[in-house]
Amino acid sequence: MKIGEHIAAIRGMLNQHKETEAPMSDQFIYHHFAVVCAMLTKQKYDRSKIFNPFNLRYYCVSLSAGLVHDCGCIAAGCNVLKTNIIVPAPIMGRTSPYIRVMTVDHVDIPYIHPSIAGSVDLDPIRRNRIHYSIVGSRIVLFGANVVALIPRAILVGGFFEDPTTWATIQACSPSGDDLETTCYSLDTDEFPVDADLISNAYQIVLQRLGVTITIPTDRDNDSR
Repeated sequence: MKIGEHIAAIRGMLNQHKETEAPMSDQFIYHHFAVVCAMLTKQKYDRSKIFNPFNLRYYCVSLSAGLVHDCGCIAAGCNVLKTNIIVPAPIMGRTSPYIRVMTVDHVDIPYIHPSIAGSVDLDPIRRNRIHYSIVGSRIVLFGANVVALIPRAILVGGFFEDPTTWATIQACSPSGDDLETTCYSLDTDEFPVDADLISNAYQIVLQRLGVTITIPTDRDNDSR
Protein backbone atom coordinates (compact mmCIF):
# COMPACT_ATOMS: atom_id res chain seq x y z
CA MET A 1 0.00 0.00 0.00
CA LYS A 2 1.13 3.53 -0.77
CA ILE A 3 1.41 6.04 2.05
CA GLY A 4 -1.68 7.85 0.76
CA GLU A 5 -3.69 4.63 1.05
CA HIS A 6 -2.59 4.13 4.66
CA ILE A 7 -3.59 7.71 5.52
CA ALA A 8 -6.97 7.25 3.82
CA ALA A 9 -7.59 4.02 5.74
CA ILE A 10 -6.79 5.66 9.08
CA ARG A 11 -8.93 8.69 8.24
CA GLY A 12 -11.82 6.40 7.32
CA MET A 13 -11.62 4.62 10.67
CA LEU A 14 -11.40 7.96 12.45
CA ASN A 15 -14.61 9.13 10.76
CA GLN A 16 -16.30 5.84 11.60
CA HIS A 17 -15.45 5.75 15.30
CA LYS A 18 -15.18 9.41 16.26
CA GLU A 19 -18.42 11.28 16.95
CA THR A 20 -17.08 14.62 15.72
CA GLU A 21 -14.43 14.84 13.05
CA ALA A 22 -11.52 16.96 14.24
CA PRO A 23 -9.48 18.62 11.49
CA MET A 24 -6.36 16.49 11.00
CA SER A 25 -3.96 17.01 8.13
CA ASP A 26 -2.43 14.14 6.16
CA GLN A 27 0.97 15.18 7.55
CA PHE A 28 -0.34 14.92 11.12
CA ILE A 29 -1.77 11.44 10.57
CA TYR A 30 1.37 10.33 8.73
CA HIS A 31 3.62 11.52 11.55
CA HIS A 32 1.84 9.24 14.02
CA PHE A 33 1.74 6.36 11.53
CA ALA A 34 5.49 6.60 10.81
CA VAL A 35 6.38 6.76 14.52
CA VAL A 36 4.22 3.72 15.30
CA CYS A 37 5.55 1.71 12.33
CA ALA A 38 9.13 2.41 13.42
CA MET A 39 8.30 1.30 16.98
CA LEU A 40 6.63 -1.94 15.86
CA THR A 41 9.39 -2.69 13.33
CA LYS A 42 12.03 -2.27 16.04
CA GLN A 43 10.13 -4.55 18.43
CA LYS A 44 9.72 -7.22 15.74
CA TYR A 45 13.32 -7.30 14.55
CA ASP A 46 14.80 -6.94 18.02
CA ARG A 47 13.20 -10.36 18.65
CA SER A 48 14.02 -11.89 15.26
CA LYS A 49 16.89 -10.95 12.96
CA ILE A 50 15.21 -12.52 9.92
CA PHE A 51 14.34 -9.47 7.82
CA ASN A 52 11.57 -9.37 5.25
CA PRO A 53 13.49 -8.95 1.96
CA PHE A 54 10.46 -7.39 0.23
CA ASN A 55 10.52 -4.41 2.60
CA LEU A 56 14.30 -4.06 2.85
CA ARG A 57 14.73 -1.26 0.32
CA TYR A 58 18.08 -0.30 -1.20
CA TYR A 59 18.91 3.17 -2.51
CA CYS A 60 21.83 4.07 -4.77
CA VAL A 61 23.89 6.87 -3.21
CA SER A 62 26.83 8.68 -4.81
CA LEU A 63 30.23 9.19 -3.16
CA SER A 64 32.99 11.76 -3.29
CA ALA A 65 36.47 12.12 -1.80
CA GLY A 66 36.80 13.83 1.56
CA LEU A 67 38.05 13.65 5.12
CA VAL A 68 36.34 11.81 7.93
CA HIS A 69 35.57 15.15 9.59
CA ASP A 70 33.85 18.09 7.87
CA CYS A 71 36.73 20.55 8.07
CA GLY A 72 37.42 20.39 4.33
CA CYS A 73 40.40 19.05 2.43
CA ILE A 74 42.52 19.65 -0.60
CA ALA A 75 42.76 17.07 -3.36
CA ALA A 76 45.93 15.53 -1.94
CA GLY A 77 44.57 15.43 1.60
CA CYS A 78 41.30 13.56 1.04
CA ASN A 79 41.64 10.08 2.49
CA VAL A 80 38.14 8.55 2.41
CA LEU A 81 35.07 8.34 0.24
CA LYS A 82 31.83 9.57 1.79
CA THR A 83 28.22 9.96 0.75
CA ASN A 84 27.24 13.27 -0.78
CA ILE A 85 23.96 13.21 1.13
CA ILE A 86 23.09 12.96 4.80
CA VAL A 87 21.62 9.49 5.22
CA PRO A 88 18.11 9.38 6.75
CA ALA A 89 18.15 8.11 10.33
CA PRO A 90 17.78 4.32 10.52
CA ILE A 91 15.80 2.57 13.23
CA MET A 92 18.15 1.75 16.10
CA GLY A 93 18.13 -1.92 17.02
CA ARG A 94 19.11 -3.45 20.31
CA THR A 95 22.82 -3.37 19.50
CA SER A 96 23.16 -1.54 16.16
CA PRO A 97 21.15 0.46 13.63
CA TYR A 98 19.09 -1.48 11.11
CA ILE A 99 21.10 -0.36 8.10
CA ARG A 100 23.02 -2.29 5.48
CA VAL A 101 25.65 -1.03 3.04
CA MET A 102 26.58 -2.86 -0.16
CA THR A 103 28.42 -2.30 -3.40
CA VAL A 104 26.24 -1.68 -6.46
CA ASP A 105 26.68 -5.36 -7.39
CA HIS A 106 25.29 -6.39 -3.98
CA VAL A 107 28.45 -7.35 -2.10
CA ASP A 108 28.22 -6.56 1.61
CA ILE A 109 30.51 -3.83 2.96
CA PRO A 110 31.29 -4.61 6.63
CA TYR A 111 30.96 -2.01 9.39
CA ILE A 112 33.90 -0.75 11.41
CA HIS A 113 33.98 1.80 14.19
CA PRO A 114 35.81 4.94 13.01
CA SER A 115 38.05 4.92 16.09
CA ILE A 116 39.76 1.70 14.93
CA ALA A 117 39.57 2.25 11.17
CA GLY A 118 43.24 3.29 11.07
CA SER A 119 44.36 -0.11 12.32
CA VAL A 120 42.61 -2.15 9.62
CA ASP A 121 45.86 -2.63 7.69
CA LEU A 122 47.29 -4.44 10.73
CA ASP A 123 44.49 -7.02 10.66
CA PRO A 124 45.25 -9.86 8.18
CA ILE A 125 41.54 -10.63 7.80
CA ARG A 126 40.28 -7.08 7.27
CA ARG A 127 43.30 -5.84 5.32
CA ASN A 128 42.64 -4.75 1.72
CA ARG A 129 38.88 -4.69 2.26
CA ILE A 130 36.54 -1.71 2.16
CA HIS A 131 34.74 -0.95 5.44
CA TYR A 132 32.13 1.65 6.29
CA SER A 133 31.37 3.83 9.28
CA ILE A 134 28.68 6.40 9.98
CA VAL A 135 30.17 9.79 10.83
CA GLY A 136 28.13 12.98 11.00
CA SER A 137 25.11 11.18 9.49
CA ARG A 138 27.13 10.32 6.38
CA ILE A 139 28.46 6.92 5.37
CA VAL A 140 32.25 6.96 5.19
CA LEU A 141 34.24 4.28 3.32
CA PHE A 142 37.67 3.34 4.62
CA GLY A 143 40.03 1.43 2.32
CA ALA A 144 38.39 2.64 -0.91
CA ASN A 145 40.37 3.92 -3.89
CA VAL A 146 40.18 7.66 -3.20
CA VAL A 147 42.37 8.70 -6.14
CA ALA A 148 40.34 6.82 -8.77
CA LEU A 149 37.04 7.38 -6.92
CA ILE A 150 36.24 3.67 -6.72
CA PRO A 151 33.48 2.96 -5.92
CA ARG A 152 31.54 5.98 -7.15
CA ALA A 153 28.27 4.81 -5.58
CA ILE A 154 26.98 2.36 -2.98
CA LEU A 155 23.65 0.81 -2.04
CA VAL A 156 22.18 1.83 1.31
CA GLY A 157 19.31 -0.24 2.67
CA GLY A 158 17.54 -0.88 5.93
CA PHE A 159 14.60 0.22 8.02
CA PHE A 160 14.37 3.96 8.56
CA GLU A 161 12.56 6.13 11.09
CA ASP A 162 10.87 8.05 8.27
CA PRO A 163 11.22 6.21 4.93
CA THR A 164 9.65 9.12 3.04
CA THR A 165 12.77 11.20 3.72
CA TRP A 166 14.23 9.35 0.73
CA ALA A 167 11.69 11.21 -1.41
CA THR A 168 13.78 14.36 -0.90
CA ILE A 169 17.02 12.71 -2.06
CA GLN A 170 18.02 12.58 -5.70
CA ALA A 171 18.65 9.11 -7.08
CA CYS A 172 21.91 8.26 -8.81
CA SER A 173 23.16 5.66 -11.27
CA PRO A 174 25.69 2.94 -10.33
CA SER A 175 28.37 5.21 -11.81
CA GLY A 176 27.43 7.97 -9.37
CA ASP A 177 25.69 10.26 -11.89
CA ASP A 178 22.57 12.06 -10.70
CA LEU A 179 19.26 10.92 -12.19
CA GLU A 180 16.14 12.98 -12.76
CA THR A 181 14.16 11.02 -10.16
CA THR A 182 14.27 10.80 -6.37
CA CYS A 183 15.11 7.65 -4.44
CA TYR A 184 11.51 7.23 -3.27
CA SER A 185 8.16 8.27 -4.75
CA LEU A 186 5.30 9.11 -2.41
CA ASP A 187 2.79 8.44 -5.20
CA THR A 188 4.01 5.17 -6.69
CA ASP A 189 6.22 3.36 -4.14
CA GLU A 190 4.84 1.03 -1.49
CA PHE A 191 5.35 2.19 2.08
CA PRO A 192 7.92 -0.25 3.56
CA VAL A 193 6.15 -1.84 6.53
CA ASP A 194 5.54 -5.56 7.06
CA ALA A 195 1.94 -6.59 6.42
CA ASP A 196 1.63 -8.31 9.80
CA LEU A 197 2.27 -4.97 11.56
CA ILE A 198 -0.30 -2.84 9.73
CA SER A 199 -3.40 -3.75 11.74
CA ASN A 200 -1.60 -3.14 15.03
CA ALA A 201 -0.19 0.12 13.69
CA TYR A 202 -3.66 1.40 12.74
CA GLN A 203 -5.05 0.55 16.17
CA ILE A 204 -2.22 2.28 18.02
CA VAL A 205 -2.48 5.36 15.79
CA LEU A 206 -6.21 5.60 16.48
CA GLN A 207 -5.55 5.37 20.21
CA ARG A 208 -2.97 8.16 19.94
CA LEU A 209 -5.55 10.26 18.12
CA GLY A 210 -8.16 9.71 20.83
CA VAL A 211 -10.13 6.78 19.42
CA THR A 212 -10.31 3.45 21.25
CA ILE A 213 -11.58 0.43 19.35
CA THR A 214 -12.75 -2.35 21.63
CA ILE A 215 -13.12 -5.91 20.41
CA PRO A 216 -16.43 -7.43 21.61
CA THR A 217 -16.04 -10.43 23.93
CA ASP A 218 -17.93 -13.68 23.38
CA ARG A 219 -19.74 -13.89 26.72
CA ASP A 220 -21.41 -17.21 25.92
CA ASN A 221 -18.12 -18.99 25.24
CA ASP A 222 -16.31 -17.17 28.06
CA SER A 223 -18.84 -18.44 30.61
CA ARG A 224 -18.38 -22.07 29.63
